[in-house]
Amino acid sequence: MAPLITLSSNLYRPEGVNTDAFAGAGVAQVLDALGLKTALDYTIKPLAGQAGQKTGYLGPALTVKASPGDNLGVYAAIHNAKPGDVLVISTTNYTGTGLMGDLMLMMARNRGIAAIVTDGLIRDSVGMRPVPVPIYCRGVSPNAPSRAAPAAIGFPISIGGVIVNQGDMVFGDPDGVVIVSPDRASELSEKLPQLLALEQAFEKDLDAGMILKPEIAAFIEQNTSVVDA
Repeated sequence: MAPLITLSSNLYRPEGVNTDAFAGAGVAQVLDALGLKTALDYTIKPLAGQAGQKTGYLGPALTVKASPGDNLGVYAAIHNAKPGDVLVISTTNYTGTGLMGDLMLMMARNRGIAAIVTDGLIRDSVGMRPVPVPIYCRGVSPNAPSRAAPAAIGFPISIGGVIVNQGDMVFGDPDGVVIVSPDRASELSEKLPQLLALEQAFEKDLDAGMILKPEIAAFIEQNTSVVDA
């Protein structure tokens, strides 16, 4: 009988990345700084009211391809995870069962896992809320999964309309999740402070009473045709 779990021999995690430069960056700010429109699908959201939710860099992705309705791969990922990893789990959008519950989330906490992102559902949401390991999912189902089907860990997966590679950088906030390739870390470190400075200046102008920037108001005037109603 062939093994059920396929584990990559190269569980890559980026090294030498100055995460302090973007530690508290919101998902929208990361997207804007890099000119991206690649947030995970809007249905993947943080569990409402959960302890430990935060805004910013969550950690490197440990990718999991789980069989629909089965969580053996999640157990295997917890077993192979390093502290600070983010489990990014593809279930192929399966909604027939919950993928994991509060006891598994406690296991993840004890392993030092930083967050969990899945395109599936969770269960035991009341028990999950006090556990400070942020979880992003599509919803809740009390149905129990099996624990006996094939899974793969450390390989590219598709989740929320985005391809995620092992070691990709995961950012999250109340709005959702964005995945960034580590080879854009230095670019993000450079562009994000510039964006934040522009936003702060804009907010200062708004607090002073500005409605529209003059150039935007001028563009609207130049491109408006008034007709009799």
